Amino acid sequence: MYQRFASSYCGMLDRSLDWWDYHVKPFNYKVGVYRNSEDNPRGYVLYQFKDRMLEVEEYIILDEEARIGLWNFLCQHDSMVDQIKMRVAEDDRLPYLLANPNGEEPRQPSSRK
Repeated sequence: MYQRFASSYCGMLDRSLDWWDYHVKPFNYKVGVYRNSEDNPRGYVLYQFKDRMLEVEEYIILDEEARIGLWNFLCQHDSMVDQIKMRVAEDDRLPYLLANPNGEEPRQPSSRK
């Protein structure tokens, strides 16, 4: 899914299996995968909980159905968190889809190497 998503952008990493092992596994992120009705993966989130905050490190969607499915998945954790911190693609429409967004929208390159 990542490779397909990344092909739409300039400057994205070509992630090998070693890259995932070195940059994702040590952080013990939980993974949520959205699958469509044909059981095809269409999106995923890498996330963790810290001090009643849901931190979404990566939010990859291939279509609108995946956006809705993953957002619903994240919303199911509302009793566990007071805040959500998300990294999304610069052109992601999520901020425009929220009824009453209350937050910052900083624009910065990823700090991960």
